[in-house]
Amino acid sequence: MPVRPDGRIGVSLRETPSVTGGAVPTSAALSNGPAKEPAMPQAEPQPGRPWPPRRSPPPVHYPLSDHEPMSETFGHRKVFIDAGAVLELRHASRDDACVAGNNFMYYEEGNPRAVVSPDIFVACGVRKDKPRDLWKACEEGKAPDFILEVTSKSTRD
Repeated sequence: MPVRPDGRIGVSLRETPSVTGGAVPTSAALSNGPAKEPAMPQAEPQPGRPWPPRRSPPPVHYPLSDHEPMSETFGHRKVFIDAGAVLELRHASRDDACVAGNNFMYYEEGNPRAVVSPDIFVACGVRKDKPRDLWKACEEGKAPDFILEVTSKSTRD
């Protein structure tokens, strides 16, 4: 790079030809020193947007069945069917009392292993006419108010 008469290093306007034949200003000629790199613009944080962006957790699969046969005795079956019928009659006039049973009941959001399958349960304060294949307490907003599990001598411990 040439040294100018004032002792600075750089190209003057007169020494930089343009396409049209005139002088083209350069950053070295316009400044009092060598050219500087322009500063990199900094991104401003945007309010309400976390960094790094949050990703939704992957969907959780809640099975409808464990594919195991239900091994109830005739007596066991009769007790929970009769109990279910009595509870249905008791809550027949309520649109906000769900009586169900032998469905998987998930009681911890995001954990498909946190499951039970009671013989009968009653949940008050939820619509009974809503179609359900299973019960997820996190989606229903509550756990059942009453649960009945019929046991036998061999299953009560």
